[in-house]
Amino acid sequence: MRKPVRQEDPAAYIARWFIVSLLLTVLLELPVIWLENRLFIPPLLRMLGERTTDVGLTELLVQAFRLAVSLLLGGAETSVFTSSFSILIALAMSVLLLLPVLAVGWIFSRRIGIYVRQLQEARDADRDSYEKQRNLLISDMAHDLRTPVMSISAMAQALADDMVPPESRQEYYRGIISKSGKMGELITLLLDYVKLDSQGFALQREKTDLTRLVLEETADFYPAAEEAGMEVDADIPEEACMIEADRKQLGRVIANLLINAVRHNPPGTGICVSVSRRPGIASVIIADNGSPIEGDPEQLFQPFTRGDPARSPEGGSGLGLSIADRIARMHGYKLELVQPYRDYTKAFVLTCLTEEE
Repeated sequence: MRKPVRQEDPAAYIARWFIVSLLLTVLLELPVIWLENRLFIPPLLRMLGERTTDVGLTELLVQAFRLAVSLLLGGAETSVFTSSFSILIALAMSVLLLLPVLAVGWIFSRRIGIYVRQLQEARDADRDSYEKQRNLLISDMAHDLRTPVMSISAMAQALADDMVPPESRQEYYRGIISKSGKMGELITLLLDYVKLDSQGFALQREKTDLTRLVLEETADFYPAAEEAGMEVDADIPEEACMIEADRKQLGRVIANLLINAVRHNPPGTGICVSVSRRPGIASVIIADNGSPIEGDPEQLFQPFTRGDPARSPEGGSGLGLSIADRIARMHGYKLELVQPYRDYTKAFVLTCLTEEE
């Protein structure tokens, strides 16, 4: 499982802790000022004598703070403070005034340091996970390409060596065409998968009628379902359901789910395509009564993952569902496997956000 990166905006996190630190500083300064007024101001006023007639508490605190800053910077501007004892008292007042600021500043810097370290660790873990997934993607790609390449090579070599009887050559030619077609399909899917992850790719959102889109994709899907000996039941309302989406990419999601239902179920399987609505949400459901999918449903949407653990050259590439899930998430939608689903063994449910009416 990939370790999720912290979702909180760093600027918002720092601003929140800055406000907390500011409020904490004010709360700590209030008792310090009260303490100075009770313990330090009276003896300091006695030491200053007549010079205090025009000096109030606020000015004394300001002068004390200025004295602390001057001493820290190497100066010694004593202003109204004349004796060493009064300077000592003023310095103590200044230190007390600075203590809450220094304490809160230390807490603030420590919290920001911890946050930055956690953010860096999460990014490092995410990068390591990405590298592992990329290496696995390359490995699985090589595995899936090797089988058809070896088959094409063997059949072409047999034809070149004139080892195939004339009556069987057409079968070999069809085999080469079929294997090369599967290779082309796999490479196209891989390019699409990589394209979705590239920086230059962006969805072309527009107002789209979801029910019309599902109807069109289902109509295009009927010939493949009939050829596979499957029955398709469509329960799609006539009312328009408007969403803000990339029509082309979302159509690919629906088409991938329909093709997946045909490819991974036996002849005679019943397939139901439906659209349901509730306030703010519309769901596209593609259900079937074929065999249930075993294993972790979340892993099913990882690249080169198939419902059947046995890797078969006749099966799908394992990229279709991963591409569909990625497109759905880019839209802010959710694609999930639900099994069982009502009267069916399983269903893929695509949940979309609709426009407010």
